[in-house]
Amino acid sequence: MTSNWSARSATAADLGAWLAFASAQAVARWPAPLRLLPADISWQLLGRAPDENVRLYFLGTDLVGYASLQGNDTLQLDATDGVMDPAWLRDVLAWAVALRRAHPPGYPFYLDVESMDEWAAWLREPRPHPLAKHRYLFVSAFEGEPLQRWLQREGFATLSHFEPHLRFESEWPAAPAHPRFRVAPVAPDEHEARVAVHRAAWAPSAGFTEASYAAVRALSNYTPALDLLLRDSDGTPAACAIAWADERSGVGMIEPFGTHPDYRGTGASAVLMQAALAALGARGMSAVRLYTAGFNRGARRFYTAQGFVETSRSHTMRLEVTAR
Repeated sequence: MTSNWSARSATAADLGAWLAFASAQAVARWPAPLRLLPADISWQLLGRAPDENVRLYFLGTDLVGYASLQGNDTLQLDATDGVMDPAWLRDVLAWAVALRRAHPPGYPFYLDVESMDEWAAWLREPRPHPLAKHRYLFVSAFEGEPLQRWLQREGFATLSHFEPHLRFESEWPAAPAHPRFRVAPVAPDEHEARVAVHRAAWAPSAGFTEASYAAVRALSNYTPALDLLLRDSDGTPAACAIAWADERSGVGMIEPFGTHPDYRGTGASAVLMQAALAALGARGMSAVRLYTAGFNRGARRFYTAQGFVETSRSHTMRLEVTAR
């Protein structure tokens, strides 16, 4: 382990190096559980200022680690094996705690829900969470990894909320030819329809807008041919997904993936997933990684039926951030 690293706030100009670092970490760690892939970083940074919530770590000029505070209270972090140790973690936590103190109290309601119905009910009728008057910092750690033990020593408690991480490494499917549904990349005149089906799939959440979608399309690792829209035989948009191909690591992702409520149970989701997998296979990917909330049992059953296998779980850990 080394403590000869230096650290500074990220800038927009650092995004390329950060994405390359995430790819290199995937190459070094595969098939062990992976933290953020380039697609995760791009998706989570939408609308956020990296100089305000991202800290980068260097050995000389080499990027060797990062810490990112998402949503004012959720810490994402990673570093090379030679850098990630308790001393590095303490520096990350000191930075994150200081940032968390600068934001209002609050508590993510989804950490306590047990089903997607309960999740939707919270969104339809928001209500104060019993812990919302306090400040907390949250970190996810994989079962049994050293980070989990280090966080416990720093005062973090492990919550019941978890995320299963699933992997597809089966034989790549052929692009589906379905008698009813058609899948194709989103055309320039379909942007409004693409946003509408996304919003319907994730209703009652309304955070995805045409401006959000334009920001996605502007990302350096976004591939238009992997932005897929499924339509019914009458032309009605029914489901959508974006696949992400990381050529350096060979690990693909599918995020987001959603089906309009009117088309659930029709086979539309399976057709779209097979099309996304076929597209990633054609791009030379060796595997696809997905994760979801543990309480999203329907998604977990669906992914398993499509050939994904759960390989690990990350558990949310919580630290109460007290006044100075």
